[in-house]
Amino acid sequence: MLRTSYFTLFYFLLFFMVNICNAGVSGVLNERPVTNTANRTTTSAGDVKLLLLGMVLDETTLQPLENMTIQLIDNFSKEIEHCTSGSNGNFYFPLQSDKLYTVLLLRADGVLLCSKTISTVNRLQPEVLQVLLSVPAAK
Repeated sequence: MLRTSYFTLFYFLLFFMVNICNAGVSGVLNERPVTNTANRTTTSAGDVKLLLLGMVLDETTLQPLENMTIQLIDNFSKEIEHCTSGSNGNFYFPLQSDKLYTVLLLRADGVLLCSKTISTVNRLQPEVLQVLLSVPAAK
């Protein structure tokens, strides 16, 4: 099992880096995921710019999964943002510094598949944070 985990991580990093290296002129992603910006707050030019860049993969096949629902929850204010992964499995959220976030991967019927905690506490420089969300194999 541990060997499989390293194998999975290696291929994710390789796949992820290829996507980053092939980024288009318009930004980090070749294809922008669908994003709900209703709760998004704007930042001034002097604010730290943080970006959470993620990918959703099938744990068994290591293939990217599109149209997966991702929620970003600000653990302090409880604000929630939603987005849907693009055809290459990528998604992104702008983040604010000195916050603690939870990223949830949900099935279409709302069942939780995966969750990760992201901290931006003491991050004072612009940075791209990365997260991998994997859909577990059906049992």
